[in-house]
Amino acid sequence: MGAELFMSSLNGPTNRDDRTLYNSRLIKNYSEYANKFHPEVDFDSILKCAEMAKYEVEDPAYWFTQSQIEQFYNTLVEKTGNQN
Repeated sequence: MGAELFMSSLNGPTNRDDRTLYNSRLIKNYSEYANKFHPEVDFDSILKCAEMAKYEVEDPAYWFTQSQIEQFYNTLVEKTGNQN
């Protein structure tokens, strides 16, 4: 296990992709955008693919991991066809 892949935590080694880095407000903004400009897209299915719950997105104190954000973004791009 190299230092570049794992870091120490109180509970032992943690994969960097499992650290909570992104506040739920970012996803909330994407939700509002998608609902306005891509109403045909089932946003709940995007959240499900990223292992996010609607209540987590609604909680301004909630944080998501790098891997959740990457899965969310990739699924959002796939469903909307819009990389921007």
